Parts: sequence; structure tokens; C-alpha cells
Amino acid sequence: MNAIQDWLKRQTWYGTAGDMEHLRRFWHVNFGKRPDFKPNYIVPNMSSIIRCLSGGNGIAVIPDFLSKNELDSGNVKQIWEGYNVIENTLYFGTRKKQCT
Repeated sequence: MNAIQDWLKRQTWYGTAGDMEHLRRFWHVNFGKRPDFKPNYIVPNMSSIIRCLSGGNGIAVIPDFLSKNELDSGNVKQIWEGYNVIENTLYFGTRKKQCT
């Protein structure tokens, strides 16, 4: 497990300015602690990360539903799902009564 952590830390990482929750959660679930490094590149959003990964080398933790098209087309590849797969539950809501 330490060898995997060391290898991952040596890679070029991409992240977003406002949301590093995906990386922190992935690291905590798989290694039992917070990541002790910061991404090499900070870009505005997840779409920018996917664009950067499609055009070059690097690693990022991205939800699969955001990268499905690029994975299917072969522009990016999944290198590791982790020891424990992370699933997010999304909730949608609306008002019961319409305001008039």
C-alpha cells in the first residue's frame, strides 16, 4: 500500500480551486488519511481537468459520470478504482407548493 501511495504522489495531479473533496475522500477511503500533497495544477472546473488529461499526462480523481464519454472514446483511461469504490448518492428536490 505504501508503494502505491508513493507512486501516486510522484505523479502530476490536477485539481479544481473550489472542490478538492473528491481527492480527499478517495484518499481517506483508500489510505485512511488525508492526502499530504497538493495538486500540481489547479484549473477552474472538472471539465477543464478532463480536457487537460485528454491532451497530456496527469492524474485526477473525477466522478465517472463526468468522464464517461472520454473513457468510452479512449481519450482518458482509468488507472485504478481504489481498494474501496466510492459511491455518491445524489438527491434532487423541489418545492411542494408553487409561489404565486
